[in-house]
Order: sequence, then C-alpha cells, then structure tokens
Amino acid sequence: MNITPPKRKIAVAILVAAGIVTVLLLAFLKWQEGQDTSTDIASAESSPFLEDSRNPGESSSGQPLQGQQELSPPELNESGVNMDPADFSLNSNRHNSNSPSYPALNQPSRSQKALGSAESSSSAVRSDSTADRERETVDSLILLTYGNRAYSTDQIKASIRLPGHPTPASVEQSVREQVLEFYKARGFVQAWVSKANAIGFSPWTVEVEIEEGDSFVLGWLEIEGVSALSPDEVLEFYPQVGAIVDWPGLERADSQLRSRYRDLGYLNVKIKPRAGTMPAKGEFFYKIRVEEGPLYRVRSITVPTSLASIFPFQSGDPFRESLLDQFVMNSKVGKDSVLVDRFDRQGIVDIVVGAEH
Repeated sequence: MNITPPKRKIAVAILVAAGIVTVLLLAFLKWQEGQDTSTDIASAESSPFLEDSRNPGESSSGQPLQGQQELSPPELNESGVNMDPADFSLNSNRHNSNSPSYPALNQPSRSQKALGSAESSSSAVRSDSTADRERETVDSLILLTYGNRAYSTDQIKASIRLPGHPTPASVEQSVREQVLEFYKARGFVQAWVSKANAIGFSPWTVEVEIEEGDSFVLGWLEIEGVSALSPDEVLEFYPQVGAIVDWPGLERADSQLRSRYRDLGYLNVKIKPRAGTMPAKGEFFYKIRVEEGPLYRVRSITVPTSLASIFPFQSGDPFRESLLDQFVMNSKVGKDSVLVDRFDRQGIVDIVVGAEH
C-alpha cells in the first residue's frame, strides 16, 4: 500500500514521538531507581499499590525467588519427652566453634591442638560503617506479615536490621532469622517462618508468613554433672523457673557456662542440653548435662626474663586463658608470639612466649 506524503510525514512524526517518550520513560525509571532508599515508609505502606486482599494467615500466592528453600516447622515433642535443642535453635552449629586464639606448636597434631578461645559472643562486633549502613537500610524496609497474632507488624519490624549490601537472597535469609529470633526470645519456641519473600526493593519489601505456635514458660530446669562449680555459680547464667522462655538467651547461657569452665582450665568441657515442651501446661523444660573433662595444668613455661615477673603462671597451675589474655594485653607481646601446646591425654599445657613461627 502506498502512503501519500502527508500521511508519511504523520507516521514519521508518530514514530519519533514514541521514541522520545520511550527514552524519557527509561530515563525517569533509572533516576527513580537511583534515588536514596530512605523513602518515606509511612506513605509507602499506606499506598494502595501495597495493599493485599488476603486475610492474615492465608498463603502467599507469590512464588519464592530462585534458590529460596521452602522449610517446614520442626516437629517438636507433644508428650514432654526430651527433644534435641537443635530443633529449637536458630543455628544448630553455634556451639561447634573451636577457632584457636593462640597458635599451636604442632598444628596438624590431633593431640596437640591450639587452645581454643572462649566461645565467640552471639552478637558480633561490627564496624561503625557497617552499623551506619544497617541503620540506613532498616529505615527502608516495608514488612508485610501474615499469621502474626501476638505481635504487630511494627513490633516485629522494629527488631530487624538488614544486612549491608543487601541482595534478595540475603534480605530474605536475614529477615527470616531475625523474625524467628524475635519470637523465640519471647516464649514462642515453636514459632516458624514458613515463607520470607523479597517482592520489591528501593525500599525493600518483604512478605513473611509466620506460624507462631504457643507461648511457653520455663517450667523445669535441671543441671547434672557439675562438680567444679557450685549450683549457684551455674544457675546465675540461667533464667528463673516460671519466666517466659528466651531460647536465644538459653543458648547464650550455655555458651557463658562453657566459657566459665574453660577459663577454669577445663578446656574439653561439653555442655549437652536437652529440651522439650509440655503443651497441656504451657511449660518448657530444659536439662543440661555437663561433661567437665580433665582440668588442664601448665607443665612447662618458656618466657623471656624481662617478662617473667608478670607472667601469670607457674608450673602446676591450672591453665586459665583469661590470665594469658591479660598478660598479652599488658606486656604487648602480641598473640602471635605466644604459643600454646595442649596435650589432651595428659591434661597438660606447655606455653612458649616470644617464639617465632
């Protein structure tokens, strides 16, 4: 079909106009995406665009992002029989950290390991820049929750800090873990996050489906196998019976008890908790079995004469790592120049200060 010149000019004008509109639209979208993520949350949350027609507790119609695993709640014991605390734990590998704080003389040897430092604190020390980054990103979170009855969305959101340099996967994982910790610290030890989907960013928008379960109080606490400490010394780490169960707090108490033993010289101590619920009474029980292991003593010491007067050990003393840490700090010799050789079978420790390796 032939197009007359006037019609051809009109068609060209329409195409040019469409191209200009497209370029302007793309430029606007790019500009909007680059805006600071501290968008006004209140206005964003009230936007009709974010309204959801589902009732709280209904399943999300959105599919998880690629790589997101669908997790099911742990099956907890309903009859009150002991359960493995890993079922309640946010991180079942938390107590497996044995990173050495001092180099070993014979690193590969199994019986001559480097002395492990006290368990790392559950709240890691962050740099100021990381903290600032988290404060910035948390203000840019829109949280959509379903299934929560005991706590409001605002209460849950106030406990969440987003990771630095967030990605959809890291945001989903971080939000899931922090929502779980929020509930488990408030007695809801059976709480579960069945879904955490990042459905938008700038600001980050995450929808979370929560299965709260029931709230429990600590109905029973038992500790066995303790001889090096008094009952009062052990119980000072743990909450009183009748208190709302703080599961992360119980894990921290286990870590603190382990650190206390290690500082007394029981380097191989094992803290083995068992836990369970009695739903009919709304009670949670916690039983700890302590395997103290041998008391390690200092056998030989090699230390420069100039530091001998302030060195905290003599041959035969129980090995207390906190004393060695204090010596390193006061003498300024540096941890890398202090070597600790541990012999598990004999329960002895050799210390060399000022060694080069």
